[in-house]
Amino acid sequence: MPCNKTFRPATTVQTVDYPSVAAWARFSDEDQREALFAVGETLAIRFDLEGRWPQPSLSFAVPIYYEEGNPAVRVVPDFFVSPASNGKRRQTYKLWEEPKAPDFVLDVAAAAADGDRDWRGKPGGYAAIGVPEYWRFDPTGQHFEPRLQGFRRQADGYVALPANREGSAIAIRSEALDLDLHFDGERLRLRDSQTGRFFPTGREFFADAVAAEAAYYAELDALRKANAKLEAETQALRKADAALEAETQALRRADAALEAETQALRRADAALEAETQALRKADAKLETETQALRKADAKLETETQALRKADAKLEAETQALRKVDAKLEAETQAFRKADAALEAETQALRKADARAARAEKRLLARGLTPRAKPYDTDAPTHRRARSSFG
Repeated sequence: MPCNKTFRPATTVQTVDYPSVAAWARFSDEDQREALFAVGETLAIRFDLEGRWPQPSLSFAVPIYYEEGNPAVRVVPDFFVSPASNGKRRQTYKLWEEPKAPDFVLDVAAAAADGDRDWRGKPGGYAAIGVPEYWRFDPTGQHFEPRLQGFRRQADGYVALPANREGSAIAIRSEALDLDLHFDGERLRLRDSQTGRFFPTGREFFADAVAAEAAYYAELDALRKANAKLEAETQALRKADAALEAETQALRRADAALEAETQALRRADAALEAETQALRKADAKLETETQALRKADAKLETETQALRKADAKLEAETQALRKVDAKLEAETQAFRKADAALEAETQALRKADARAARAEKRLLARGLTPRAKPYDTDAPTHRRARSSFG
């Protein structure tokens, strides 16, 4: 039952000393100390990993005073969990200065023969100040069985929490801590009630941290080597990229030249197409003209046949004319001979006429009258005769 003196204020104002306890001197037993610190370290690591802030306060052998002005009224748990202390390390726990009593209290029995004197009278004090959960653990099994026990505060005192037997091990759930306390006959550990995973102790966490640090530096060294390799590859890629850029520029220039050639070819193709169309039209026109020429050729062939017939006729007439011409040539030769004779006579007459003219001039010069000409070389009959043979 709760103590009637809880939270009773002092009637007089005076300076009261509330002494603390030397935890190391209190926990002289190695098994006791190892169990307590394992639980404390595990909870501290769990709260850190969960990121709780502000973190609950973990206290070892801190006296809980629950009557102001009376330091004789106190209880000293081996370990308890209480609300956060705003970063201040508690040397004592004065209930009237705190928001409430601790949520979880654990006492660990020492191996000494009188080790049970301390924990036997504590449950009443815990119940009096309102601690919701009280736990006790006997590392050696000299004082009580089962060696791990948990209690939940009810109206009429503490009631034992149900324990789960797991072979030779025992597990009991703590609602205050929201986890299981597990004892396998050798070690007291804390584990997740949902997953069954054990929370690491300080030593395990440190070993994991050392292994993680070694793995980190190994990975860091590998990353540095990989980074150096990557840098070399990056340099090679940059050079390759520069070469590729140069090739790309060359290809672009070649592509521009090819585009220009393509445009020129398109224009040439268009011109060729125009010429082809023109040639087709010319070919069509030529075909028309060829047809006309074939018709003209047929007509010409007909006319040629007629001309050949006419030529044959003309050849016959030519032969007849040649005969006439030969006859005429003979007559012409005769006329030319007669004309030559006439020309000779004419020349003789002209010479005679010249002599007569000279004689006439001499006569005239002498004042004599010349006689008439016996002939006239320019008479028309004579001229006609010459022209007939000329």
